[in-house]
Amino acid sequence: MLVVSMCGRMELSGVPHNVYSFNILINCFCQLGQIDFGFLVLGMVLKLGVEPVIVTLSILINGFCNARDLGPDVTGVNPGNRVNEFRKFEDYVVKIGN
Repeated sequence: MLVVSMCGRMELSGVPHNVYSFNILINCFCQLGQIDFGFLVLGMVLKLGVEPVIVTLSILINGFCNARDLGPDVTGVNPGNRVNEFRKFEDYVVKIGN
């Protein structure tokens, strides 16, 4: 969790995040099989007004495809809801890409 630690240190030092640092954090969670945390970071990205890029979608698609456990996540959300949220994000990315 070196990446998570470094992101925390960036915040404490006053270094602002950008889409690239958020993508690294999302990728870290997806590689660890914690795709739900990746989507939580995506929520932060959108809330902060940072524009996600196509790479962000690719990271999440890859993490979603590699997820082995499709049972409820740590927040108790069932996978059907995650699929719906993912489709909303996919539509958003298609809109900004045009």
